[in-house]
Amino acid sequence: MRFLLSIVFLLSVVTSCTQNDDETLEKNVNSVDVYVAGIENSKACYWKNNQQTYLSSGDGITPSDIIVENDNIYIVGYSQFTNELNYFWKNNTRFGIRQYLNIAAGLYARIEGFYIYNNDIYFSGVVENPSPATPNEKYEYCYWKNGIKTILDTFPDYYFGYSSLGSVCVYNSQVYNTGRKIINSLVYDGYYEGTTFHPVINIADEYGDLIGNLVSNANNLYISYRKNYIVSYKNIITGTETTPNQPISNLNTPITLDGNDVYLMQYQSYYKNGNLNPINVDPEFELCYDMFILNQNLYSVRAVDFQNRGGKIYINNVQTYYLPPAPVGTKQILKAIFAVQN
Repeated sequence: MRFLLSIVFLLSVVTSCTQNDDETLEKNVNSVDVYVAGIENSKACYWKNNQQTYLSSGDGITPSDIIVENDNIYIVGYSQFTNELNYFWKNNTRFGIRQYLNIAAGLYARIEGFYIYNNDIYFSGVVENPSPATPNEKYEYCYWKNGIKTILDTFPDYYFGYSSLGSVCVYNSQVYNTGRKIINSLVYDGYYEGTTFHPVINIADEYGDLIGNLVSNANNLYISYRKNYIVSYKNIITGTETTPNQPISNLNTPITLDGNDVYLMQYQSYYKNGNLNPINVDPEFELCYDMFILNQNLYSVRAVDFQNRGGKIYINNVQTYYLPPAPVGTKQILKAIFAVQN
């Protein structure tokens, strides 16, 4: 997930670049298709290279993530009455997530993770078992691949591990999920490799200790976490753990990868390979909701605030699109961005 909430950072164009470097950068950016999901006139929609398309049956739905793979456009979102994932679109055909995952009406379900790999559709979350054999099996922590459920663990209470949900990815053909498990009477946050749990941190403080997100590409697999209110990340392949050079406590925004570079994003700054970099703040649209890195070029969406008020698209340090704040009672905002080399 790319799981569902805002990532923040921007890299300034280096003014000392040579003319040839600038021409190469411009050529690389011009050969990229930029996709953005958001809301205009209170209707879910997306933009491809600034050309807008309304999503089918998208009234009152807020997109939270967009992924483009093999020319297929996937968008996931939630209704105005809940912050839980309710719907997704593939190429503008809408699906109800409950129906897609065959979750019966009336059963508790909270779906947090969303991911696309080789056009396979992954979700993860908690669902109520309608016929548990024991009270300890009342709720199931699962992931779904193309609607097929795999149970990772069972719990008596739906809220156990609630804060550890929300991240699923694939590395080397294996599915990975964040999660929580009790081991020898101690609570651990970590990740599932398939159905095998690997602890990362012991939860001694429910507020200060928390797992973050999983992220992968062809050569890397990372997980972020917060221990004693300090954020770090771990290379699962090598076991190397990194704490940024200026400690931070905010784990609301995930790590992301560009080749072998690791980015940890905050609302008005970002870390690249553990080193802090400020963003060039737009005086009006100062909050970055999402960013995507491709070949060291940075694609971002910005908003006035967290109240669904307008947005801008930036490529590196250049504004390329403006969505004005909507009148009172109407939602307009840019929420998620994705870039594809064409």
